[in-house]
Amino acid sequence: MLLGPAALPRAQTPAPIPRPPGYVCVRTSGAVAIDGRLDDPAWQSAPWSADFADMADPASSPAPRTRVKMLWDDAYLYIGADIAEPHLWAEMTKHDSPLYLENAFEFFIDPDGDNHEYYEFEINAVNTTWDLLLPRPYRDGGKGISNWEIAGLKSAVHLDGTLNTPSDVDRGWTIELAVPWSALEELAPHAGPPKDGEQWRMNFTRVETALRHDASAYKKIEGSTSQVSSWAPQYVFDIHRPETWGYVQFERTPRPFVPDPSWPARRWLRTAYYAEQDYRKAHGTWARTLGELGLGDAQDPALSAPRIETTTDLFVASIQVAGRRWSIRQDSKIWSDPVAVSPQPRIARLVDHPRGYVSTRAASPPAIDGRLDDAAWRDAPWTADFVDIEGDAQPAPTLRTRVKMLWDDSAFYIGAEMAEPDLRATLRQHDAVIFHDNDFEVFIDPDGDNHAYGEFEMNALNTGWDLLLPRPYKDGGRAVDDWEIGGLKTAVHLDGTLNNATDRDRGWSVEIAVPWAALGEIASRPSPPHEGDQWRVNFSRVEWGLRPSEHNWVWSPQYVVNMHRPETWGYVQFERTARPFVADPSWPARRWLHSVYYAELDYRATHKRWTTSLADLGIGAPSDGSLAGPSIETTQDVFEASVSVRPPDAPGQRWHIQQDSQMWMEAESGKPKAGS
Repeated sequence: MLLGPAALPRAQTPAPIPRPPGYVCVRTSGAVAIDGRLDDPAWQSAPWSADFADMADPASSPAPRTRVKMLWDDAYLYIGADIAEPHLWAEMTKHDSPLYLENAFEFFIDPDGDNHEYYEFEINAVNTTWDLLLPRPYRDGGKGISNWEIAGLKSAVHLDGTLNTPSDVDRGWTIELAVPWSALEELAPHAGPPKDGEQWRMNFTRVETALRHDASAYKKIEGSTSQVSSWAPQYVFDIHRPETWGYVQFERTPRPFVPDPSWPARRWLRTAYYAEQDYRKAHGTWARTLGELGLGDAQDPALSAPRIETTTDLFVASIQVAGRRWSIRQDSKIWSDPVAVSPQPRIARLVDHPRGYVSTRAASPPAIDGRLDDAAWRDAPWTADFVDIEGDAQPAPTLRTRVKMLWDDSAFYIGAEMAEPDLRATLRQHDAVIFHDNDFEVFIDPDGDNHAYGEFEMNALNTGWDLLLPRPYKDGGRAVDDWEIGGLKTAVHLDGTLNNATDRDRGWSVEIAVPWAALGEIASRPSPPHEGDQWRVNFSRVEWGLRPSEHNWVWSPQYVVNMHRPETWGYVQFERTARPFVADPSWPARRWLHSVYYAELDYRATHKRWTTSLADLGIGAPSDGSLAGPSIETTQDVFEASVSVRPPDAPGQRWHIQQDSQMWMEAESGKPKAGS
């Protein structure tokens, strides 16, 4: 069930809850035909779950009976659902429609149980489906990414009755789903199916809409609240609380369910998380002691050493159980025994302001044919020629690459021109690893916070690969390559012959239209942008030599061989008419904070802790006259470095960076602002 932030007021600190239910999912050796009937022999030995209960109040009367069973093999997770229903009704037939607005069945999967980066899937009685990815829950500022698809998913529905016919009484519907492990592995602890004994956090819900009907048709009762029942109760009307989802334990043969030994810690941390949210809402700051939260020492004898650590903007609550220290932070992400941060190379030098480009509004949309000969492109300037990814530390590229950009209310248009004497491309499958061919790549971080950015790659065959990075690889990010840029249009024009080494080619050009609607899913700012807005963007060209050797040529230099450092990407400034580019006044703060960030990573790798001392880091106070008030705050697991920017003719801003490189800004008045 998709409930946006406006529908989810911050709940008061919840009461302790019992353990969520568990289910043992056993491997099947038999075939499972996905026809919705659940009558294959493989299903006969799979037990049913307990009947669903009301999601918010499990003691109240739920909708008619709902239950599920599960199986798995090396290729799929199989889910079967049995839903009693006297009034079979469904109207939505378009994929990725908001199915929770009518009767629907839903499942949710958080493979590693960290409360972040989880999957949602919905289906109705006509087998219409909706799959989406949540980088984090809505309550923590998450946004559902509905352009993401569960690649290879199979679904089927069987109706025991007649659809949309009020004149009779139906018996119900059954659902059969096959979810490929290959589609889940981006967020899973490892590739392939789960290991014996592994437990994933999952939940299932049923949405039952209040209906009225006459002899011929059903109608929703407008203004009524749907009844939602679930396998694992949530105790509030919000399914997007992964901490209370059930446990699915995977086994090759039937074995007893093993209760999660970390559950006492998870339950205590859940209480601390909500108590901190309530405290901050009331006092404007995080509580620094357990006493302020009214928690005291943990009552469970399995728990020990509870601790709360805070900075101005962050908190980490942690507690010991079964030899492991479990922690939760202000955005509800939970983890245990964080691995020490690996040494990271610092920025190669104190870099200059990244390159900038003014993208003007197109009078008419260009035709996406790869040729760049539309009238709209004539007045768009070319960028400066691409340079080596390491900047002037390496020789200039031997082949010219340059880009133009335009925009309108529908899309961001990108045109690239690449000189190439030997046109080559082999990859034809969408979402293949395109940089194994010569390619052109686009990177977009709309709000400039270093997190939640999009990447797109394409080759000379017009084969594309689009992926989402919740955060950079260096900060533990994992690419979500099932994410799709909905409505993307691309084209290639070849000035030569492809894969023919006997002639000499001249090059290739590409044309791309990226819909603002797709970018809006990863932006925390207007999409399309407002006049004067600046987004962080970079472009890369991978060119393979004959040895083979790989060249990486980029618009804005990275100074290290790593495109996934958004802090050095260029700036694209959006205007309706041509205007000069305006350097980012926050750049001195961004540059200084990133020098602290890399120095902190180096320091922790050596000393196993963060430091609050600039002297320990070998960094002086900011020398730029626009910066003031540098500070570092730390807890055992996190750090936050901050500095103020005080432009002469603009309000002051306080910029921050934390240990996973995420940046944000607050006005000096304290009012939070977007990442850029």
